[in-house]
Amino acid sequence: MVTLKTDFAEGDILTAGTTISTSGVNGITTTINHTPPIGSIIAWAKTLTSVPALPTGWLECNGQTISDANSPMNGENVPDINTTQSFLRGASTSGGTGGTDTSTGSNQNILEGSGLVIIGTHTNLPVYYEIVWIIRVS
Repeated sequence: MVTLKTDFAEGDILTAGTTISTSGVNGITTTINHTPPIGSIIAWAKTLTSVPALPTGWLECNGQTISDANSPMNGENVPDINTTQSFLRGASTSGGTGGTDTSTGSNQNILEGSGLVIIGTHTNLPVYYEIVWIIRVS
């Protein structure tokens, strides 16, 4: 038999894997599962002083091969989005990559008629905060 905690206090935290079930009116049961699905990629502020180590079942997205017999992803490589410093972009399927760190172009059309042509390489980076991407594997 599972005992449901009913005396939650402000500040209580539900950890990954916590399931809450309650019986409601007419025997209807409501279940809340606080576990992200396997394959979920989320941001993790790894270097903040109060952040604990990753729990079992989570890996950093650094291209490593999953070695976890309990994982349906065992033997697969996790995406390498930390060491490549990649941005995530939504799509209808996952795994596609693209883009470059720098772009080369000519400002000739912008400055046409001034007699000045600027051709060169520049880096386009928005203001950012670095985080570590992690993935749930089991």
